[in-house]
Amino acid sequence: MLSILSYTFFQYALLGALLSSLLCACVGSYVVTRRLVIAGGGMAHASLGGVGMGAFFGFSLPCSVPPHSPWSAGWASTGSVVGATSVRTAPSP
Repeated sequence: MLSILSYTFFQYALLGALLSSLLCACVGSYVVTRRLVIAGGGMAHASLGGVGMGAFFGFSLPCSVPPHSPWSAGWASTGSVVGATSVRTAPSP
């Protein structure tokens, strides 16, 4: 069972899993305490538009998603959506 730890790629995989779990815990705590969960979900769904456009036009994903996400975030922050209302939350303590 422990012989799998002798493989270099498995050691790197464990190190990557450890580092990503620490980073996700820190970022997740920040997002929840600052009440940015809706923005994070919106950005995740907005990046799917980049995936769809990249697949349609034949681009690779690393070339299509990164430019699309900031563009959609800027467009959403202008409030240019028809019928959009601003959501106000209570200030955090």
